Amino acid sequence: MRWLLFSTVLITFAIDVMAFEPSHAKARRGWALIGSSENIAEVADVVTPEAIAEVGFAEPVIGYKYSDFSVFFVPLFTGGGSYVVCDRDGDSYIPLDDAQVLALSGQTPDDIGTPFFYKVPFGWLILGPFLALQALAFVQRWRAVGA
Repeated sequence: MRWLLFSTVLITFAIDVMAFEPSHAKARRGWALIGSSENIAEVADVVTPEAIAEVGFAEPVIGYKYSDFSVFFVPLFTGGGSYVVCDRDGDSYIPLDDAQVLALSGQTPDDIGTPFFYKVPFGWLILGPFLALQALAFVQRWRAVGA
């Protein structure tokens, strides 16, 4: 009986790994419960869509793909950003270099910049004020004990 349960769990795990293995050139939009994920934030429109017409994107946009580390759906750290061209509603993308960004958007990467939530992860907006209030309360208690 145990071997049947073990083999069923093992086969189910193998099927899950094969079915949900991440494919090449995919990034999702959304947040992870705990762990890291890849995100694409739209940063500019493509002004010359005929340059990438063979790719087949319905609504191509310039995006900034980056990784983040999240705890309880709240991104705390970001890193590893690069520019990509992606479909507005899809998860497929093509990496771009600086010259391709200029050719597709008419702007340099410095002009486009990086997304706000890449520079300041959303978790900092939540934890920052909380930690500041805790530090203020600690200082007030410390002064009251010392006085």
